[in-house]
Amino acid sequence: WYSREVDIPVSWRDKIVMLTLERTKTTAIYVDGNYCGGSNNIVAPQTFDLTVALRPGRHQLTISVDNAAGLPSQLYSASHQLCEDTQTNWNGIIGAIRLKAINPCHFTSMQLLGSNGTTRTLVLQWTGKPARQVQLRLTITTADQKQTLLRLTPLHGKALQRQHTLHLPLDLSQLAAWSEWQPTTYRLRAELTGCDAIEQ
Repeated sequence: WYSREVDIPVSWRDKIVMLTLERTKTTAIYVDGNYCGGSNNIVAPQTFDLTVALRPGRHQLTISVDNAAGLPSQLYSASHQLCEDTQTNWNGIIGAIRLKAINPCHFTSMQLLGSNGTTRTLVLQWTGKPARQVQLRLTITTADQKQTLLRLTPLHGKALQRQHTLHLPLDLSQLAAWSEWQPTTYRLRAELTGCDAIEQ
C-alpha cells in the first residue's frame, strides 16, 4: 500500500486531474477512502481520471498494488515482471508517480503516417470543445532548437465537435531523411489556440 496527503490547488478547478503510474502491477486507487478505479495493465503506464474525486483542497490518495494476483495465469511464466528466472521480478511501483492537471480541451493522440516519399499524413485526435475562433498550429523543432512553422490551419464546422479526428497532409521535403550514421531528430508540436499545447 502507498498513501499520502495531496493538496489540490484552486488553479486546478475546472481542469481534468490525471494520475499516472509509469510501471506497476495490478492496482486499485482510493481517494479519501473511496474506490476510484484500478488496472491490471503491466506493459504501459496506468492512467486514472480523478477529476471528480480530487477537487481543490486536501485529500488522502492511496494506491494498492497486488504483486501476486489479478493477471491472466499465462503471464506468470512468460513475463519478465513475474518470472524469477530472469531475476527481474520487481514489485510495487517503479518510475514516475504523477498527478497532472490538463485543460478539458486537449489532444489524446498524434500519429504521423506514411513511409514513402516526402508527404506524410498527420492524424490528430482531441477531446473537448475548443474556442469558437480556433487555429491549429504545427511546428517542427530540430535538436539544435531551430523552429520551423509547418502550417497554420483555421478550424471550423465539424472540426469543433467535442471529439474529433483530423487528417492533415504534410510536406516534409525540407527535412532531412533518417540516416543510421548521421541521425537527425525532430520534435513535432501541435497547438490549439485557447487549449492545451501537446508535444508527442
